[in-house]
Amino acid sequence: MINLIPIQQAYSNIFQRQKSVPSLKVSEDGIRAYIGEKLSPSSEHYFINDNFVKHITLDKVLGLPSGCPMSCDYCPGYKEHKEFTVDKTIVGDFTDGIKDYLFNDAVMTAFETEHPSILYGGDTDSLIYVDTICEIVKWYTDKVVPMIGKDIWHHCYTTGMFTTEEDLEKLAESGVNELHFHLGASDFSETAYDTMRLARIYMESIIVETPSYPKHKDQLFKMLPIIEDIGVDQLNLSAIDIKNANRKRLHGDAYKAFNMVLDDGGLVYDIMNEVVEKGYSYSVLDLNNFVVMHSQGEAKWVRPQDCEDCTF
Repeated sequence: MINLIPIQQAYSNIFQRQKSVPSLKVSEDGIRAYIGEKLSPSSEHYFINDNFVKHITLDKVLGLPSGCPMSCDYCPGYKEHKEFTVDKTIVGDFTDGIKDYLFNDAVMTAFETEHPSILYGGDTDSLIYVDTICEIVKWYTDKVVPMIGKDIWHHCYTTGMFTTEEDLEKLAESGVNELHFHLGASDFSETAYDTMRLARIYMESIIVETPSYPKHKDQLFKMLPIIEDIGVDQLNLSAIDIKNANRKRLHGDAYKAFNMVLDDGGLVYDIMNEVVEKGYSYSVLDLNNFVVMHSQGEAKWVRPQDCEDCTF
């Protein structure tokens, strides 16, 4: 059962929890909190007004099947578990229309940021479509970078469950810089950890981004020394969105911040204190929905026929 608490109480809870971490660093506007020496370039848009963070969704817009191979109980994206067949031979249709849109947008907005960034994600594991990602990254490198005069940071979300060493080598050679591993999606599978170990060989940056889900508390604490041993650069602890599809499967306090989200009971800051106490080397970012609400957000390509209110 979900118990809705006022936003004032939610803010107060977060501020009190932050006081428990003496080494906590907070952004100038007071919204974003983290520990560690530095954060990844992919996290910069949470700290600055950055209009060049593009979220390229690997879905029907590129002619790719929409669906997820995982079945997370807390996922707000489905009403019941459904089968999704993973077919890594499918390549998306990166059309001239999409290229024109992304090119013009990049040229118009590149002056607004020093570190342009492209995110590859969607409602699935993005690394099912490695060849499509490599095609898009190469296009940005060949066509966009010479025009804007700035390198672009490319990062992808993955569960680590469907990725081979050959895939990782392809991604690195194409110019992908960083992978975000959603370990909670695989129930902290050894397969995902093994993929992370391989990714450490090929990627400039490795991030674990997974919810601070109270039901995962024991697994999250067991994870901390493992990702230190692997050499992970950063841990992002996100909030769980609550929608009608998952509301009945969740229990605890919830508050409204951009979306309705589950309160983690201070788990993020308990984990931060553990990381500090053990002397682990990776940074930890509290990626709660207050941060998402106040960040610039991510723009993505939408076909005109899919958006009645859009103007192009």
